[in-house]
Amino acid sequence: MADASYTFGPFRLDPGAARLSRDGEPLALSDRQAAILLLLVTRAGKIVAKEALLDVAWKDVAVGDNSLEQAISSLRRALGPAPDGGPYIETLARRGYRFNAPVARVTARAEDAALEAMLAPHRAFIEGRTALETFERAAVVRAQG
Repeated sequence: MADASYTFGPFRLDPGAARLSRDGEPLALSDRQAAILLLLVTRAGKIVAKEALLDVAWKDVAVGDNSLEQAISSLRRALGPAPDGGPYIETLARRGYRFNAPVARVTARAEDAALEAMLAPHRAFIEGRTALETFERAAVVRAQG
């Protein structure tokens, strides 16, 4: 069965991998942030109650509104402004939050999934190489300074 992902603006959200990317570049999200964003994106244009977001992100852990507000704030920073200049995530006082961008659901073809599986080890190698090169450059600069 093909997996679905969601696109909005320059972003792609892959729920299976809990991965958000902007123009193909991955963005760091916690599992909780990914769960909140997924619920908002799948209900784009509709008000999502705070309780629903708390349930999806924290399940049986008792947390206050502050935890949700911090997660939403982090998501807003990661997403930046929407194409219209407003926020992707709108706060509706005492009601919840609403995702304010058109969202497209994209279903990957079986061939795409097979290609992705074949490229995964190569991507992991490249990402590891990039991290190693960055570390090595920093070590050289430190040694020279």
